[in-house]
Amino acid sequence: MIIVEESCVLLAVPAQIWPLLADFNRWKEWLFVQNAGETGVGNAMKVLGGEAGAQQLGIYYDKDPKELITQTGKVLVWNPPTHVAIALGDWNPETGRVVNGMRLPGAYGAWVGRMRALSLRLDVILEPVSVAETKMTVRFDGYFTDEFFGRFLNLFLPWGLGKTAKFFVKKFPLVLEASPR
Repeated sequence: MIIVEESCVLLAVPAQIWPLLADFNRWKEWLFVQNAGETGVGNAMKVLGGEAGAQQLGIYYDKDPKELITQTGKVLVWNPPTHVAIALGDWNPETGRVVNGMRLPGAYGAWVGRMRALSLRLDVILEPVSVAETKMTVRFDGYFTDEFFGRFLNLFLPWGLGKTAKFFVKKFPLVLEASPR
């Protein structure tokens, strides 16, 4: 498992932060994935079904007009207003066939699609630090699942997840500040 964690302090209490954090359809505003479209990886999330705390989620590339699901996930932890955890699994090898924006055909494309399968857990934890401030911790815990290339790809995963985590804690406060409370 590769674990990456970033934190920031928000000028709001957890109850003010939670409604925005719980709106998975808005996560594309602060969730950054390096080269998402060129590599067939998603950078946006939408609820596919389920009630609060048991949602099924779909990850897709936000510039794809068809919004093809690249990976599905589910909510694992739902403790309003302090903790949400999401697990991503079920990889779509068809969307993983994309390299530099082009779909690879045949067996080679299918192999490339499977090679990129990623198992990932994302936790967002809100902890009050004063009467008006909250520490937000974003933790990614994941690994590439391919038996052969996974070990190699996992060498680069801390870099990619690190960029995503840093962007999350940089961008989320700006979105929160611009949102009505």
